[in-house]
Amino acid sequence: MKKIALCFFFTLIIFSAVRSADKKIDSLQVLLKNSKEDTSKAWLNNLIGEVYFNFSPDSAMLFWNRAEQIANAGINAGAEKQKYLSFKKTIAEVLNSKGAYFFARGDSKKAIE
Repeated sequence: MKKIALCFFFTLIIFSAVRSADKKIDSLQVLLKNSKEDTSKAWLNNLIGEVYFNFSPDSAMLFWNRAEQIANAGINAGAEKQKYLSFKKTIAEVLNSKGAYFFARGDSKKAIE
């Protein structure tokens, strides 16, 4: 009986964590949709990737790639100093997250790249 109660309790905790992540993702995607600045779009894509990382790592990678593309495009377009630094910071955070992703998958060589 204790095992059944314990399993039910952990299932409930996992379900509520996923539900909470869904709400957070929905909120971030609304912000992303309404965002006009490329710096905000890059940053929000990175945040959405961070939320996805724990329960859907492949989806996280899609958002990190998008954040990296937006940031690189902003840098290549000759962004002003403040935006340039914001893009560079986002790229650093994305590369760190991608490293964690590959390390978790057991691909140490790709994690170091």
